[in-house]
Amino acid sequence: MSAGKIQQLLTERSADGGLAPASGPAALPPRVRQLRDYWESKRHGRIVPARADIDPAEIKSLLPNLLIAEFFTDPLRVRFRLAGTRVCEAFGYNIAGRWLEELQLSADIAFWTAQYQRLIEAAAPIYGRTTGARGPVELFRSDWAMFPLSSDGQRIDQCLEIEDWSKGNPTARYDDDGITWRAVALV
Repeated sequence: MSAGKIQQLLTERSADGGLAPASGPAALPPRVRQLRDYWESKRHGRIVPARADIDPAEIKSLLPNLLIAEFFTDPLRVRFRLAGTRVCEAFGYNIAGRWLEELQLSADIAFWTAQYQRLIEAAAPIYGRTTGARGPVELFRSDWAMFPLSSDGQRIDQCLEIEDWSKGNPTARYDDDGITWRAVALV
């Protein structure tokens, strides 16, 4: 998919959401900001850090919200190597070791594949938000971000992700079929 087509897809999907500069939303939620700052600190002058630079002990408080995905190309496929407990709770099962296309997602597979493709091509973080609502009532919100990683310093082959889930209603369930889910990338 061309960069222009990805940008068009993102713009179409984001038409009624607040758009932000590619460098990230002006006011990042605290956990997303903490991971962004950590990722930046590991770059050491490089375009992106390596997976080996990421030490879970240094970001222990974020671990329940983190994912590590790895990329396979021609065509692009995404497999989740690690998924934190809060992420797995949102899915209702452990997604570690699963492929993107195996998951039941709040947005279609094409939307998420476009985000990963954009991440790979830009070698820069991607920010967004997923919401789950019943009518006008927002029951769930996840501010999310994807941060590229490179094992060889050239090719983006993994990413570090955060999903910062919150519930608008303590009795709401992620698996409620009456919830309408929407994901938006902030561009």
